[in-house]
Amino acid sequence: MALNLSFPDSIYTEANKPVAATLKADLAAIETEVNTKVKATGAEINTGTDDAKFATAKAIADAGISTIDHIVLTPAASKLVKLAVYRQDITTNAYKNNTVILTGWGFILGDNAANPLLKQITFGITFSVLPIIVGNYAGFKNNSDPADVGELIGVPDLNTWGFYNHATDGVRFAIHRTAGAWPNTYRVGYTWIAIGVLN
Repeated sequence: MALNLSFPDSIYTEANKPVAATLKADLAAIETEVNTKVKATGAEINTGTDDAKFATAKAIADAGISTIDHIVLTPAASKLVKLAVYRQDITTNAYKNNTVILTGWGFILGDNAANPLLKQITFGITFSVLPIIVGNYAGFKNNSDPADVGELIGVPDLNTWGFYNHATDGVRFAIHRTAGAWPNTYRVGYTWIAIGVLN
């Protein structure tokens, strides 16, 4: 709301005219200054300002917020952005507040055996309830440990894999190679995502 400073016409007496004129000019200047300072521009909304300003509808439109491409939410150090998601447990649907998303990758060294390779994945946090976990076989690297998930570029085999022993602080990954044993020079990669409530 714009600042509107005014006073009654009765103040305009002949004797008060010089003072009233000066006062009116001063008030008009204050009104202009305040109304200018409290309205944020579109550029200020996008780039930020240390001044306490109101974001008018026009300023928001000028900022292009309604057509923004990316929304960046940066929490404090060692903190996460919490969301509200719609989760289905069997056939029961519910909104879950305080939901966070974790992601990760790793590898398991082959053992020249026909048994499945097993890996215990430990989350960096402990969820408040069991999270939803999805994951995938990510290829392999031969002869040396990968330093980045992009190094897992081996030709995919026919494999079966999955998670079990779900817990709020981790899960176990298993992968079986249909063609037989994983050579002990293979670093067999996997990726995972865990989505759950963190109160």
